[in-house]
Amino acid sequence: MIAAYQMPAAFVPSLARQKADRALVEGRLVAPLLREQMAQLGLTAARKTDDPEAELTVADVWATGVSPDSHPIEHLRDRLAAESVVPIAELPAVGDGTRVKVGGLVTHRQRPATAGGVTFLNLEDETGMLNVVCSPGLWARYRAVAMGGSALLVRGRLERTSDTPSVLNLLADRLDRLVLKVAVRSRDFR
Repeated sequence: MIAAYQMPAAFVPSLARQKADRALVEGRLVAPLLREQMAQLGLTAARKTDDPEAELTVADVWATGVSPDSHPIEHLRDRLAAESVVPIAELPAVGDGTRVKVGGLVTHRQRPATAGGVTFLNLEDETGMLNVVCSPGLWARYRAVAMGGSALLVRGRLERTSDTPSVLNLLADRLDRLVLKVAVRSRDFR
């Protein structure tokens, strides 16, 4: 995880982006340079990985909050595929009512007052987005995982309605934390 900043937040990403741009022009890997600069500023650097592409994503997300070239989940896709995790873009081909496992970033969590305790998550992988419906019982059972993870593996039953067949929901029955190589944050309960 990245430590809390002791200086204005706008200063650090601006400085990091300048350093990252210079490193790209000089043909060097960005993340080590950012770690060095962060250490000089007294900040804790993001975790080092063995994957240069993942490091570039880490650097981009740290410096700007987004990565223009890759998605954090794509660096985990081989591992997810080995666990039979379905990419979100492939869900339209899956039959209604089929139990599937998906993984992705939690972009937001919502619990509308009119929903009777149901919590809605939006899950995003490198291929698309999916609505996840969490019953009050599931939320109570997996609350720590659901609230503590910026990315989740979600198992559930795929649901599509007859009036809007292109809109897919996943009725969750299990949540597991998905460990990322990059720190991201969701927009919760806004």
